[in-house]
Amino acid sequence: MIESLIRFFYFFISLVIYWINLIRAFNLELIEKRTIDIIFVFNLSVLFFSIYFMSDVNYVFGLSVYAASFLSVLLIRNQGFFKKFTKLLKMDLSFDNSIHKISLSLSTYILLNPVIAFASGAGLIIILSDFLEILDIAAFQLIILVYAFVGIGFGTRKNLKQSIKRLDIKIPSLKYAIFGVILLLMVDKFIWGLFDFFIYFFQSMDPAISEHIAEHAVVESSNVNEVVSTIKTSASTPLKIVFLSIIVGISEELMFRGALQPRFGNIYTSLLFASLHAQYLSSMVLLDVFIISYILGMIKERKSTSTTILIHIFYDVLSLIF
Repeated sequence: MIESLIRFFYFFISLVIYWINLIRAFNLELIEKRTIDIIFVFNLSVLFFSIYFMSDVNYVFGLSVYAASFLSVLLIRNQGFFKKFTKLLKMDLSFDNSIHKISLSLSTYILLNPVIAFASGAGLIIILSDFLEILDIAAFQLIILVYAFVGIGFGTRKNLKQSIKRLDIKIPSLKYAIFGVILLLMVDKFIWGLFDFFIYFFQSMDPAISEHIAEHAVVESSNVNEVVSTIKTSASTPLKIVFLSIIVGISEELMFRGALQPRFGNIYTSLLFASLHAQYLSSMVLLDVFIISYILGMIKERKSTSTTILIHIFYDVLSLIF
């Protein structure tokens, strides 16, 4: 049920962005304004719905939805708040641009994914519904790829050549790709070493805290291993691993580094990227993915989206094989 709602919501976002791109292409200002009003009403509805969740269903989940919808309302209606928010996170967005305003407003709900994943204890979004078959995973990644092109206005305001330029698709830098893969693997090693550091650090100060961290480390490692082993079951041969890594690397990098980052900035894009990897049910993975995403964003700014695609593919192949 939750997975179906999430799939529908992402389809809804894509449809709204395509619709706004379309009416802007035809300069239909009145319809554009009414669409913004509808999104505002939608946000208000979610806001009031979240109050019911806080009182009768799940306080933490309801409070999270309330915070996301309240932020969404402010972003779509309050120009002063919008400017401060985008300046703080170094975004290249304009309040007068309805595409920017609606995209940012609706994107706040994506940040709820970790809350939903941890609350339900089920994998969501990136690897869906017990992972089914590898073709199902590939199909979802293709949907993300479509979202990337739809979001930048392909088919409404931009042709294919303009879209490729906007997504920053060019010949990748092999040197940066090798450097990037090595750096990401080092980040992985460092992040997971934090558990051992904290266990050792607190052992002499407070053994109870040290023991709690150790127990938490075991639970998180178990969650991650279960998800990774399920992915490996779906991608059971080297050929399948390469195929899966290619489709995931291309779709996710075009979406996040190509389409979103030039407008949303590296920090917020990395928050969204980490939020969509909550199926591992691990706080360390969320931190790991955020840092990895931020590094990929830095490389994209210096080189191209194509280079980060190459890094993402190599990193996934190595992670799944070893």
